[in-house]
Amino acid sequence: MAVVAEHLSVVELEERYKACKDVTSSRHFRAIVLLAKGHSTSQAAQVTSFGQRWIEPLLERYNAIGPAALGDLRKDKRPSEDFEAGVAGAVARAARRAAARRRTVDKRQSRALDG
Repeated sequence: MAVVAEHLSVVELEERYKACKDVTSSRHFRAIVLLAKGHSTSQAAQVTSFGQRWIEPLLERYNAIGPAALGDLRKDKRPSEDFEAGVAGAVARAARRAAARRRTVDKRQSRALDG
């Protein structure tokens, strides 16, 4: 049986679980709620669709830090500037190709009318 630190009561954990706005936090809190209620790590893994090898470090993190350790902890969840520049460049190239195709079609139509 997993030992869950009492940073929050089971009721408080359930309230946080229900109030979660994002899926990652919701699943993390759900796993901790299940463990706090006495379920095994394998049962929590089945319910949350996490691997058991993910539940164990999640529990360790929660026990060490508390509720702040749950959720998406990546520093910057937005796309990188390189990614955004790449997308902007691809859009600009596609627009240039479309404009070139329109000019080609316009020239052909103009020649057909002149001919």
